[in-house]
Amino acid sequence: NGDVDDAEIDHAARIKFGTYLAMVVGTMVGGGLIMCMLEGWTLVSGFYWAFQTTTTVGYGDASFTNPISYAFGALFALFSVILVGFAMGKMASAFAEAAFEKKRRALFRKELDMDMILLMDADGSGSVDKGEFVIGVLTQLGVIEADDVTPWLQRFEELDEDGSGELDRDDLARLSAP
Repeated sequence: NGDVDDAEIDHAARIKFGTYLAMVVGTMVGGGLIMCMLEGWTLVSGFYWAFQTTTTVGYGDASFTNPISYAFGALFALFSVILVGFAMGKMASAFAEAAFEKKRRALFRKELDMDMILLMDADGSGSVDKGEFVIGVLTQLGVIEADDVTPWLQRFEELDEDGSGELDRDDLARLSAP
C-alpha cells in the first residue's frame, strides 16, 4: 500500500485535470476554427464565438451568414455544453479522489493505538471485532456515517435468532417457522 507516495497521487490528479481541460480547450479551438472557415471570421472572432457558446454566455453579438453555420452552431452548442459539464465534473473529482486516496493511505499507515480502538469500539467492550474495525475505518474515512450502519447492525441482531453472531440456515428456519 506504500508503493505510491502523495506526490505521485497529486501528479496523477493534475494529469487527469489537464486531460479534461485539454478536451474543453480543444473543443473550443476546433469549433472556433470551423466557424472561421464557414463564416470567414478572424481567428479571434471564431474563438470568441466558441468560448461564448461553450460557456453558455452567448451575448448574441455574432451573427451567421452561411446557412450551414446555423446547423453547426446548434450541434456545437449541444456537444460543447455537454462536454464542459462532463469535464468539469471529472476535473473536480480528480482532486477529491486524490485527497481521499491520501487520507486512506495515511490511515492505513497509522499505528493502531488504544485511542483508535476506543474510537471504533461500538459496543463499549474495550476491544474491537472485525466488524467494528471495518466500520470504524470507513467512518474515519468519511465513506459511511455511524448512523447509516446502526440500523443494519440492529437488524442483524434481530435476524440472528441463536445469538451466534452469524446468520445461517438455522436462523432462517427459525424465522420462517410459524
